[in-house]
Amino acid sequence: MIDTFLYTDEPAMAAGLRELLSGAPDVRLGHHCDNLGALKATLGKIQPDLLLLDVTPEVTVRTIYEVRECAPECRIVLWVRTVTKELAFQAIEHGVRGILRKNATVDNLLKCLRVVAQDGMWLEDGLAPALHDVAAIKLSFREGQLVSLLACGMKNKEAATALGLSEGTVKVYLAKLFKKLGVKDRFELAIHGLRNLADAEGRLQTGLHGEAGEEDAAPAPAPCLRSMVVPRPSSSEFAVNHRYNAA
Repeated sequence: MIDTFLYTDEPAMAAGLRELLSGAPDVRLGHHCDNLGALKATLGKIQPDLLLLDVTPEVTVRTIYEVRECAPECRIVLWVRTVTKELAFQAIEHGVRGILRKNATVDNLLKCLRVVAQDGMWLEDGLAPALHDVAAIKLSFREGQLVSLLACGMKNKEAATALGLSEGTVKVYLAKLFKKLGVKDRFELAIHGLRNLADAEGRLQTGLHGEAGEEDAAPAPAPCLRSMVVPRPSSSEFAVNHRYNAA
């Protein structure tokens, strides 16, 4: 029996899912929670097989990280209305095993839960091919902070003040980020940052803080990305860049 835990702040949805799963011989809705604070504490005690996580405004990539910390064996399925490539990639990077749309058929919902419970991966049609068109670039703690601040609309001087750096140091970081991510300017960098920080509904979300003990670590004044998902360059672009870098 697959013991499923549901997080959603919509009681009617929880009641409907409980009724639906009552007819399945191998899946049951053991618990439902509508409060994120209680979710983490309850998961730690119960340790269910699977968490169906409704992506409400309060759910972020950091939420996924904290859930994984308190229930490492629990497999996570995101339940979304819409999903971006950036959110999908960030979620999978942090241990999510399934992404299911709320308009999925009953058959697909049950298939998803069964596949993920058996240690498989479930992605909606069209999402897997889309993920092949992007690449994840790892960021340092400070780079993640800076991208997040730019995505929030800060200028270089404002970001420097927030991070306790000189404006010149921020410009050095930006030059490195432009090259690392293959973007032309700070506007393009901010757009990519915004896409990576936005949840499925397009709201700006809080990401993960950097790893403790990093050389440039400091208390995070803003959301912070551990990586950036950017479009993968085409083969022709790669060839041009390769010739340029080799020159």
